[in-house]
Amino acid sequence: MRVQKVKCEVCGFEGYSLSNHLKDAHSLSVGQYKVKYPNSSVASGEIEDTISSIVRQRVPRSSMVNLKSAVEEVVVPGTSLTLKVKGDTQNVPPLMKEFVPPFEIGEFVWAWENQHDTLVMGESGMGKSFTIKQMAAISKTGLYSLNGSGDISVADLYGYKEIVNGDTKFVEGVLPKSMESGTPLVIEEMDAIPSRISISLFNAMSDRCLYINEANKWYYAKPGWRIWGTANTYGRGDTTGRYSAREVLDSALIRRFCTRIKMSSMTKENQRVLIEKSYPVLSKSAVRIVDVCEKIRAAGDKGETYCSFGIGDMLNFTKHLVKFLPAKAFMLSFGNTLDTEEALSIKNIVEATLGRDLLVK
Repeated sequence: MRVQKVKCEVCGFEGYSLSNHLKDAHSLSVGQYKVKYPNSSVASGEIEDTISSIVRQRVPRSSMVNLKSAVEEVVVPGTSLTLKVKGDTQNVPPLMKEFVPPFEIGEFVWAWENQHDTLVMGESGMGKSFTIKQMAAISKTGLYSLNGSGDISVADLYGYKEIVNGDTKFVEGVLPKSMESGTPLVIEEMDAIPSRISISLFNAMSDRCLYINEANKWYYAKPGWRIWGTANTYGRGDTTGRYSAREVLDSALIRRFCTRIKMSSMTKENQRVLIEKSYPVLSKSAVRIVDVCEKIRAAGDKGETYCSFGIGDMLNFTKHLVKFLPAKAFMLSFGNTLDTEEALSIKNIVEATLGRDLLVK
């Protein structure tokens, strides 16, 4: 009779015996694994019977039941979807009441729960990073974050040596820190990272381990570690001038992301809800504010203006509406960075839609 392989519940590895794999890949003993996955096999045939007998002697059945029932799930606000609560106490982002789930929230939850390396693409201001951080906040999961824009270096990712009290010490970067702790790593603006740096992620993402010469140490990714990246230009770079200093992402790097989410524009209804949650004092005017923002975007799509009016711009504009008249609010939040003709064109759209004296009631 052919002996069938057994499957590791942590990573999907298959073999006739998981004992060595559990120790080397996940730093788990057979007993620890059976506590987490009491109904899973760790070896084929008679070997499994022997192991199960030993584990039953060491782990009371009541402990297994209590552990299984202790798994908590929480509902994602505004949806019927749930996330498993990890219960971290460090590096957990704050849960924001302004969070409005995007159209692609189901894809976010799928990738998050299955611990996929995920690339989120979309225009500026769509809430790519914000949604990722809210996934962590809702599930109480710690998060490491690195912004690709600016003067990023290999040291920011991997670490560096420094002299402390005459001794040389290696200071770990966010990549080895996140791998060793099994904590997700968010890399924002991945298409702003020079390719010579971004391709250094290949081995960590493919092999789930990393050797750093300066530390003289191997780092292994513990369960829960994955990379979430965000990009504005869909990995193709930019020739329009809207996103300066954006790189073409290496196709080999893109392939290492198991899931790729393309975010669509926020619906008018979600924009209204976002304004009402962020600035309740303007709730009665939320529909009109969304309307003016949509008209500004439409003018840009037609080539009548050169500006893009993202969700971040909308919120900034709304913030100024709390204090100032519409035209003044527009100039302070956005218009003063445009040339005179373009600013006047959009100012006319604002006043035609909101009037000259929108009042906060």
